[in-house]
Amino acid sequence: MVGNLERNRANLWLWMHNFDWEYRETLIKPWYSGLAQGQGISLLVRAHRETGDSHYLEAAHKAFASFKVGRLMVE
Repeated sequence: MVGNLERNRANLWLWMHNFDWEYRETLIKPWYSGLAQGQGISLLVRAHRETGDSHYLEAAHKAFASFKVGRLMVE
């Protein structure tokens, strides 16, 4: 999970989905998901709690930063 975080054009760390997906309208790759961000952050926090490895917590903080900006800033 740590190694799969990517920076987007707004310089935010996200887990990008590199496939098109038919939803209400087609999401064209690469796209990101708030739900996936939350699940990834949750996993990293729990990994940090279990191992004490600070790399997990640092990555969780990077990913969480995307929740602190408005939608237009993320795109």
